[in-house]
Amino acid sequence: MPDQVLEYRQITKDYRVGFRRRRLRALNDFSLTVNRGEIFGFLGPNGAGKTTAIHLAMGFMRPTSGGGE
Repeated sequence: MPDQVLEYRQITKDYRVGFRRRRLRALNDFSLTVNRGEIFGFLGPNGAGKTTAIHLAMGFMRPTSGGGE
């Protein structure tokens, strides 16, 4: 079994925005596994959650739900 260097398991991340603290969902049940030696990239339109996923991996923020290593 290859060594996993990054794993997301059903990650959800919500932000509260605006005066009324409306919920904005940046990631919804996002799962990803990257094994040692693999190369990957994030592609998608603006607002798709790419930066949020990277910030979660770097430990800059915590997910609303889900887990990973």
